[in-house]
Amino acid sequence: MSEIQYVISVIVYEDGHCDVMWDSSVPMEHCYEALKQVTDDMAEALGPKPPAPQNQGAKILRLK
Repeated sequence: MSEIQYVISVIVYEDGHCDVMWDSSVPMEHCYEALKQVTDDMAEALGPKPPAPQNQGAKILRLK
């Protein structure tokens, strides 16, 4: 397991606005790239699933 390099906190308020906090020794660009990677990974994980094969439906036969 890797050592922790830095922590980024995202606080989401009830009214929808967010605050992002991180240690001031970490450049903003590093935080941006880390958050972008996490967001991209989440979007991929939550993205649309491939469509299920189409059900051809039941065959209806009329009895005589």
